Amino acid sequence: MLALDHIVVASQNPEEACASYARKTGFKTVEGGTHEKWGTYNHLCFFPNQSYVEWIGIIDEIKASHSENPLIQQLYEALAQNQQGLIQFALRTANMDAYVHEFQQQNIPYSGPYQGQRQKQDGELLKWQMLFPSVKSDSWTAPFLIEWEKDRIPEDKSAEVNQPLTELNIGVRSPEHSVPLFQDLYQLGPARTEKGEIGNPSFYWPLENAKLTMSIGEGLEANVNGMIL
Repeated sequence: MLALDHIVVASQNPEEACASYARKTGFKTVEGGTHEKWGTYNHLCFFPNQSYVEWIGIIDEIKASHSENPLIQQLYEALAQNQQGLIQFALRTANMDAYVHEFQQQNIPYSGPYQGQRQKQDGELLKWQMLFPSVKSDSWTAPFLIEWEKDRIPEDKSAEVNQPLTELNIGVRSPEHSVPLFQDLYQLGPARTEKGEIGNPSFYWPLENAKLTMSIGEGLEANVNGMIL
């Protein structure tokens, strides 16, 4: 079963952005590290349900602009247009090879897996791989799949906040088109339905550690136990 791994927030200044979030919520945030190959760096906020927020920025324009990684391309384009905020998220799998095989069998275009790594503040090297389905939709970018080399834990366990990241909503123009496409792509099974706050139907899938919803709208919205990011 897939899990919500992390949400990605594009920022011209990750330190400032996560500090502002910490002041607003009272949550503790930490410095992450650099991705030398991609020319990026991040700051993080960890939640107790094995998920986190990543504020990511660019420290090397040349490396970032030439990266083949679709996430870095998306980040670079967003910041070039001064579009800051929640732009993407990752779904965690323990068997990426199965998704690669399924994409190949179903002729679903994809790129990757891309190998990633960064050095933590304590010197430990974190490693992971990322898989990007290249599916076009009317209003959403397909989230990427991530698999960690070993269990990821916060740099500082005491930095983990006491509120879970409970829900992530994807705003779409046409749920009737996006819902079946999304659930088939990630092998989530049939979506469940519920009424939204203003009566619009909302579709959702229970993940291993959170709830993933899709409703009429635009962009991504994360819910941390009642607090919206």
